[in-house]
Amino acid sequence: HIEVLRYLEEKILSKENLQAMRKEYDYRAFHYAAANGHIEVLRYLEEKILSKENLQVMIQRDNYAVFRDAAVTGHVDVLRYLAEKILPKENMQDIIKADNYAAFRDAARNDHIDVLKYLADEAPNYLQDMMKADNYAAFRHAARNDRIDALKYLADKAPNDLQDMIKANNYQAFNYAAANCHIDVLLYLEGKILPKENLQDMIKANNYAVFRNAVKSNHIAVLKYLVEKVFPKENLQHIIKEDNYAVFRDAAEYGHSSVLNF
Repeated sequence: HIEVLRYLEEKILSKENLQAMRKEYDYRAFHYAAANGHIEVLRYLEEKILSKENLQVMIQRDNYAVFRDAAVTGHVDVLRYLAEKILPKENMQDIIKADNYAAFRDAARNDHIDVLKYLADEAPNYLQDMMKADNYAAFRHAARNDRIDALKYLADKAPNDLQDMIKANNYQAFNYAAANCHIDVLLYLEGKILPKENLQDMIKANNYAVFRNAVKSNHIAVLKYLVEKVFPKENLQHIIKEDNYAVFRDAAEYGHSSVLNF
């Protein structure tokens, strides 16, 4: 609301008070504008600050949080604006690396492919580091949030690492997808795992945790999928008996009668 900002500026009693208003909560207005893609507000705030050094302070605050805020909400135009304004230009590498490549990870979990492409183009030498950060967190978080396009983008950019992405944290992407009933992600991971026998390893990971997570979340569709895929079928009895019939206890505790009937 640029007109509100201009109104407040008109009513403020002194230039010093205007600067104090802008600095309130560590330049939070600047961060809010970036997170919501309001370029005109960012330019207004830049224009009104007394010292150009303060623009760098706003951008650098909290380890470049303003850049991450724009990435997580998918505002590429804001990212380009910030990249244009940062000084020295070498600091752009620090922005991309901040919080263990959080901008890339957060863009992946929200399916902002345009942001992923921008970051890859801006720092091609760091692309592998972005993808591998925190044991392939971008891939795992994309799976958790049902971001198929992001999964495909990441797989396309690093085909030689795809199996490591799938296996990361003991097949956590598969577990996340099951816990959140993302059947499309389960099918995608099943189609990509090599060798195909490793599908059983995904199902068995952490003592069949994928079953327990599906039970706790009352995801019958996932349970049907897993039952169909378990091999040999004798393993189903082992799954049911695991940890003294934990799946039954979980279903009863959470009141999932449909799971108990299943």
